[in-house]
Amino acid sequence: MKRVLVINSMVAHSHVGITAQLPVFTQAGIEATVLSCGLFSANLAFPQTAVSDASQWLIAALEQYERMAVSFDGICIGMLGKKEVIFSLLPYLHLHPSAIKVIDPVFADHGAYYRGFDETYVQALSQLIPYFDVMTPNMSEACFLMGENPKELFAWHTLLKKMAGRFQIQVVITGVQLDEDQSHLYILYGDEKQAQTIKIPKEQDYCGAGDVFSALLCRELIEGKRMGEAVASAVFTLQGLFADALKKHRDPLMGLPLYEKAPFPDEG
Repeated sequence: MKRVLVINSMVAHSHVGITAQLPVFTQAGIEATVLSCGLFSANLAFPQTAVSDASQWLIAALEQYERMAVSFDGICIGMLGKKEVIFSLLPYLHLHPSAIKVIDPVFADHGAYYRGFDETYVQALSQLIPYFDVMTPNMSEACFLMGENPKELFAWHTLLKKMAGRFQIQVVITGVQLDEDQSHLYILYGDEKQAQTIKIPKEQDYCGAGDVFSALLCRELIEGKRMGEAVASAVFTLQGLFADALKKHRDPLMGLPLYEKAPFPDEG
C-alpha cells in the first residue's frame, strides 16, 4: 500500500485542511500519516477562531519518523504555521528523494495575509519550496512569494513563468480572476512551457477548495499520472464536488462536501 505524509491545519468546524484532504487519499487506498501544525475551532474565514499551536508536537513527530525510517510515496503540505516547522521540514525532505512532493503555501487570500502570517514567513517558505515537485498557490500567495502587489493588475502569464523559473518546480496557480465576472481559473505551467487554463464559475468559491485540489493533484501524481493529466483529472473531480455543493446549497464557509468518490459534474 502506498503511503502519503500530510501536514496541514486540523480544523474542527468545516471541511478545511486535513479534514478535507484525508478522504481524498483514503478513498484511493493510499495510507495517510497526518500531522497538524495546529488545532483550529473553525477555518480562518470565521471570526474569533480559537487556535492551539501544535508546532513542537509536529517537529517531534518528524524526528520520531526519521528514527523509525518511515518511508513515504508522497508528501502533501498545506499550512505549516510557524517558521520553526519550515526549518525542521527542510532536512526531512532530503530523506525522501523519490517521494512526490506537493506544497500548497497556505498563508494568504483575497490580497491579504491570513492572521498570524507576514513577509518573514514568506521568506522562510521560499527556502522550502524548491525542494518540492509542484506548488499550488492561490493568486495572492503567488504575488507575495514573488514580491508583487496582489491588488494590482499585471500579466499573469509573466508571473507564472517567473515563479516556475525562480523555484524550478511545476506551478499551478488557483483562484485567478481575469475578467469582470471574476471567474476563477486553474492555471498550469507545463513541461512544454505553455500556460493552460481551466475555468470554474465564480459562484463555486468554497473554503478549503485549495486543500482538496492539492490533495487530488498529489494523489494523481502518486498514482503515476503525468502533470497535465493529473491537473485535468483533479480539476474534473473538483468540479463534481462543486456541483454537489451547489445542488445541496452548502454554505461556502463550510467547505466542499467530503470526497467519497470521483463524481461527475453532470451527475443528477
